Amino acid sequence: MEVQVYILDKLIDSAAIGVSPFATSALEVESMLKVVDGIDVCRGGPSLKDFPDVSPECAFVDCQKSLEEHNKCLLVTPGGLSVACVRASFDTLRIHADRRAARAKQGIPLKRFRLSVVPTQQQKLSALRHARSAVQRSRARLAKRNKLLWSSLQAAMKELTDLQEQDIKEKLKGFDIPPAQLLLIEECVSVARCASKTSRRYTDDWILLCLLLHIRSPATYSFLRTTIYCLCRALPQCEST
Repeated sequence: MEVQVYILDKLIDSAAIGVSPFATSALEVESMLKVVDGIDVCRGGPSLKDFPDVSPECAFVDCQKSLEEHNKCLLVTPGGLSVACVRASFDTLRIHADRRAARAKQGIPLKRFRLSVVPTQQQKLSALRHARSAVQRSRARLAKRNKLLWSSLQAAMKELTDLQEQDIKEKLKGFDIPPAQLLLIEECVSVARCASKTSRRYTDDWILLCLLLHIRSPATYSFLRTTIYCLCRALPQCEST
């Protein structure tokens, strides 16, 4: 039968306390219990009454004894008090108490809540905090990237607004762009210059191109292109477009 020793929900090395990891009879189990009963267990750190408002991450609260115990406490100590708990008692908790008193004196609110957990739950809490920190860093990177993209967009819009129509045509001459795509570029530049998108007027060529984009038949496309283009030239402009 395999034997494991737990103290305060923490696994203790059997070899460190002189207990065999296996038992073959009831007498061996009884002798093991006597050995475990004679172990000097750490009494823990200071009482909660001494530091009522301090809960550092390096220590947890023993509910049975109402004492602070260090997360790295070995529990099994010759003198009944581990070095880690001594440090928590005389150094760490005192420093935390002094800092808390200084913040309260200056009126600085606490921005971070400290949680007291048993050692078995410390790993889960650390994983949760690491995940939260990763999300915060990701949000900061996205906000920074969004700010850079927005500033680049504003600079591009300003540059597009400052361009003159003649300058645009001269720059596009050497690219051999089809007339339909050239018309699309001119309309995009025209839209960028309009402060209000509801009251702007569209050109006849742009309206005709938008109509032809919805036609699938090549014959109808060719017929309407010549017919509507002639009609648009003959009819007066509509003020509502």
